[in-house]
Amino acid sequence: MSDKIFSLEAAFRRNPSLPDDGSAVRILLVDDDPAVRQTLGNAIIALPNASICGEASDSEEAFDLIASTVPDLIVLRTDLPGMNGLQITRSIMVRQPTPIIVTADPATPDPEIAFEALRSGALALMPRLVPGHPAQTLASRIVACARTAKKVAIEPMKAPERPDTSITPRLIVLLAGDGAIGSVIRLLVGLDPVAAPLLLATDIDPGFFAAFVAWLNDIVPQGAAPMKQSAPGPLRAGPVHVLSAGMIATITPEAGVSLIAGQPGNVSEFDLLLITMAEALGPASASVLLGHAGNSGASGLLAVSRAGGTTFAEFPAACPFAQAPGLARRTGATGFCGSADTLASRLSGIAISATPQIRTSGHVS
Repeated sequence: MSDKIFSLEAAFRRNPSLPDDGSAVRILLVDDDPAVRQTLGNAIIALPNASICGEASDSEEAFDLIASTVPDLIVLRTDLPGMNGLQITRSIMVRQPTPIIVTADPATPDPEIAFEALRSGALALMPRLVPGHPAQTLASRIVACARTAKKVAIEPMKAPERPDTSITPRLIVLLAGDGAIGSVIRLLVGLDPVAAPLLLATDIDPGFFAAFVAWLNDIVPQGAAPMKQSAPGPLRAGPVHVLSAGMIATITPEAGVSLIAGQPGNVSEFDLLLITMAEALGPASASVLLGHAGNSGASGLLAVSRAGGTTFAEFPAACPFAQAPGLARRTGATGFCGSADTLASRLSGIAISATPQIRTSGHVS
């Protein structure tokens, strides 16, 4: 089945979300274990401005409730009996596109179902609640995602501009937050071999990270490898180097990666990554911001643009979660907007050169 589940027609059938007005986010729980639904539901409604609009134990109940309650977000177990979470996700994205968090046991023998659900348009993957365990942390993460997704609005297309292709990038950073896994796979599959190394920053939960990278390695032609430690020297071209959620990374002047402990301060992990790349590589930096929930990455993309680097963003109208690319467009941070397939073509055009630029003494030669 095609991974292009999300369609423009389906996007515009769904009413664009209005700015958050403080009203409660409405969450639908889909899990065949009533104890999990009850524990998680109680934890969610204990949080401010959060409500449960329905509970379902299988796909039939879920589809009925989605149509009747129009939830802001769905929490969906991947390995439901009968129609599984992947099949349900694909059906929802065709019938009535709605933000979905898929939940799974990190030790599940078949994590591909969860990853394919992300590829098909699910917003995020989180560990499923273990019956009998506290639910407050998971509930807080779910409600935070619901609030972010509720603020997302789909924007009309704008005529794209052509990027400056005079300098071959030394490093290409791809930002694929919650909701962008399908887009980044389409981009990588359509990308010609490039001389510059590829660094992919994701919001994949660390508990699923190793299995996710192994799955991605089997899907994309470049292959994929996890970033487990700092690599201050130049990253090598070839496999996609992947960062998980919670990894605080900065770019070195040698076009390498330094992993640091602690928190990124007042900027997001995505923004810190791009800001340090702009400072280290200047015009020889390149980044692609794919549509995801939230604004992270837009400020960093602006820093890359101001440093003379090459910047791309996914068309807001071509992705289910358009907040970050929309902000990048409004601030003038992106040199070109397009679908994931078009971005692959443009990126191939600027990075196919066999001789990357070398930065010495603060200048690009």
